[in-house]
Amino acid sequence: MSRHNKEKLLLIFLVFSCFYSGSVPGKLHAQVAHSFKPMPVDVISWGASNAFSMSHELLTHSYAVAVEIPGLSAEARSNVLSLKLLQDDFSKDAAGNAPYLDDAEKNRILDLFSGGKGIMQFTSTLHVFTIGVRISQLALVGGVEDRLFASVSVPRDFPELVFFGNAPGRTYRIDDAQAIDTWLRQYSLASATEFLLPKGNVLRVYGRASFLQGIGLARVMAESMQVFTADSDYSIQASGHLKMMRTSNISFPGRPRGFGWGIDLLGEFLMPNGIQISAGVVDLGSLTWTKDVEGRNVDGSFLLTEVTSSQQRQSFDSAFQVSTPYGTSSRIAMPARLLLQVGYYLDASSRTRWLPGIIGARGGLSQTLTGSPLIPKQLSLYALLDYSPASWLRLGVGPFYGTVGRFGMSSLIELESKTFHFQIGSKNVLGLFGLPSATNASLVTSLFLTF
Repeated sequence: MSRHNKEKLLLIFLVFSCFYSGSVPGKLHAQVAHSFKPMPVDVISWGASNAFSMSHELLTHSYAVAVEIPGLSAEARSNVLSLKLLQDDFSKDAAGNAPYLDDAEKNRILDLFSGGKGIMQFTSTLHVFTIGVRISQLALVGGVEDRLFASVSVPRDFPELVFFGNAPGRTYRIDDAQAIDTWLRQYSLASATEFLLPKGNVLRVYGRASFLQGIGLARVMAESMQVFTADSDYSIQASGHLKMMRTSNISFPGRPRGFGWGIDLLGEFLMPNGIQISAGVVDLGSLTWTKDVEGRNVDGSFLLTEVTSSQQRQSFDSAFQVSTPYGTSSRIAMPARLLLQVGYYLDASSRTRWLPGIIGARGGLSQTLTGSPLIPKQLSLYALLDYSPASWLRLGVGPFYGTVGRFGMSSLIELESKTFHFQIGSKNVLGLFGLPSATNASLVTSLFLTF
């Protein structure tokens, strides 16, 4: 048999083997379906957990093992507070005098309570340990993360009571006000694979199952709280019921006080023309607190007819009674979110002579699906312009908007080589640099060593 015929038979055998097995090696996969760099599952679009990002790197590169260096990611958001608001309206001057707020300034602050509530939230993830391996076309990633959720939700009626509490004939409802602080530990196992579909399309599927341990919990809920002002005379009547809950004797590294589960699912569809679509649901699950959880109830009412009366002020101090502690349990849903992202990427060097590398744009959303107390219900939108002038560098920048957090400027830097993969990003880099009008700030990092 001639050499030319041997080469033909070898090529036919290779193509037949690829389609019969349903997959090809990760590096060849990208070359067969695309002439450009695949859209990454990065720290901007999919959040602080790095399990899917590591799975993506294992599938699309020739790495066999990846190990994450421990790191910290954090985000703070509010639809009310900003540095400018704190400095202008709530900070004392050089002489120590509190600022005077006229009615116009008070109403301007009240207008910030979009949806009738003022929200302040903080989330952080400590990446304790993450390791991933690739076995043929299957990526497996195991990890341990410590996650912190803290949020405060206050109805608009509360600041209105503080600002205009002497308005006659008003009813101020402070129901559903709450504050919560939760520390949990997440043990997870993620897997991912990819399939070569007809017409050069590629489908990647990611999944993660998690075992959750609740370490610490503190929560205050105003189940009913109302304040009434009289129509004719200056008197205030109030009644309310609050519930407090906390875990006792919290210490590092933490003893489990509750247990739960979590599920994350994500799919990526890549077309040869450069269009890429990703969709998924993350943080499905719940956590039930059952051990060393202490509850207290606060109930009471009062009638204040004369502010200057010392006797009435003393009765006000004892109007609300706090119950003795009792053992309790609580089930808290995880903040499930729907994720969607659409992007378009092309090889810029094939279109222009002056711009090398890969360029693309993408946009996406994150919508909470449940009314979890850990993260109030909210919508986030973003758009990102990506540019990769070389295989080892990628840069991204674009606008961000959240119903909590408002506007920001997202940014992303990615560096990679044969031995490491590093990402650092922010959903609002302006907040990190102390922009006075910023109502959100975040910093997310990821560093893998690859072998």
